[in-house]
Amino acid sequence: MKSAQGDALFMLTKDMNQGSYQRPPSLQDGKNYQNWQTHTVELVSYPCEMDDKAAVETRKQAMLWLATHFTTHIDQSNHQPLAPIQSEDGRFVIEITNAKHVIAAGNGISAESQGQTITMTPSGQQATVGVAAKGFGTSATPELRLLESAPWYQKSLKSQFASLTSAENLDDKELAANVFAYLTSIYLKTAELAKKFGIYINEWDPMSEQITPNANGLTDPKVKNAWEILPRTKPSKIVEILSKSDAKAVMKHIKPQLQSRYSESLSKNVFQYFQDGGEVAGHGINNATVGDKHSPELAILFEFRTVPNELQSYLPKTESTTKSEVKLLDQFDPMKRKTVIQQVESLV
Repeated sequence: MKSAQGDALFMLTKDMNQGSYQRPPSLQDGKNYQNWQTHTVELVSYPCEMDDKAAVETRKQAMLWLATHFTTHIDQSNHQPLAPIQSEDGRFVIEITNAKHVIAAGNGISAESQGQTITMTPSGQQATVGVAAKGFGTSATPELRLLESAPWYQKSLKSQFASLTSAENLDDKELAANVFAYLTSIYLKTAELAKKFGIYINEWDPMSEQITPNANGLTDPKVKNAWEILPRTKPSKIVEILSKSDAKAVMKHIKPQLQSRYSESLSKNVFQYFQDGGEVAGHGINNATVGDKHSPELAILFEFRTVPNELQSYLPKTESTTKSEVKLLDQFDPMKRKTVIQQVESLV
């Protein structure tokens, strides 16, 4: 979706897999859909500054217009691809980058969803906030204080690092302490989740500690939800803001923190996983910057899995008229999600 001036506002892309696509018999058009899959859709906005009210409102209004357009599309052209179109007021333009798709209502396997209103409900949305990497841990702005309220972040690790390195000659002690607290908090939370959900980390096998796997890795929605405020930038990126000697000091003191709480095997593998550039939850955003475009600063991003009150004003909202909330289905695998949706729709 673009503005009439050509500014990119957001992308419409596929999200959770719902299984194979079954085109309704009454809508057969001679095309081969044999290998097609059904996905829920996701809107991903292009970034803008939080205090740029015009940019924020434009994105919100464009999404609400798309929801209205979806309602019309499903009522008149269910199981058909979207076409390039401009909004009635001329403000927004749909640009098609992949014509090999169809848009269908409900679970995408019937043609009986005409008349359904497509809405934007807060419960199904997440918000991603980016800040300068060097700012995390300083509590200097409302955004930083909000991010530092993450339940996994252990602020006390800063003073612990200062004590551990009191005899060391660091280039920037405060910055190094902030990075240490940030990284160690992530490493410890990952180890905690690995044990809770039985997640394989490198060569660590949860069964070796009598833990039965009950999640599909770090990218499982219920694992991501457990972070509440999910780091979206690979942890190793933040080390780039330190001098080489300070980075070495930070990494030297992380592993003992893991070893004091977890087994040697889990500690070693969590540490090595992130050392090798591992992501917290896959699909990291690792090239973002903030600040002046002529002298950009490395940014780290965080996804609020449930949007707090402080960020509600950034969400497009319409009253919900949908029969089920997709987010409630996160705990199920694709085939089970499809079965649940079918049962709910048949009851309704």
